[in-house]
Amino acid sequence: MLQGLQVFGLFFILAFMYSMYGVVAWLIVEKESKIRESLKMMGVHTGSLLVSFYGLQAMVFGVLSLIFSLFLCCFSPGD
Repeated sequence: MLQGLQVFGLFFILAFMYSMYGVVAWLIVEKESKIRESLKMMGVHTGSLLVSFYGLQAMVFGVLSLIFSLFLCCFSPGD
């Protein structure tokens, strides 16, 4: 079981790196296609865009954090 915990750090970093890659890729696509400017022309407020972006990221990282917390609670060596 200790071997699984030794590689947990690697999986933890990889999962968050993949999530950050998704955020950066989405921002680049949004900049190239000018989605934000198009939505502003249609009347969407900047606050709505920010709340939707940060809400989505909070859900993604919240789920990842919950999964890793549960993993650590269930598989950590006893005291």
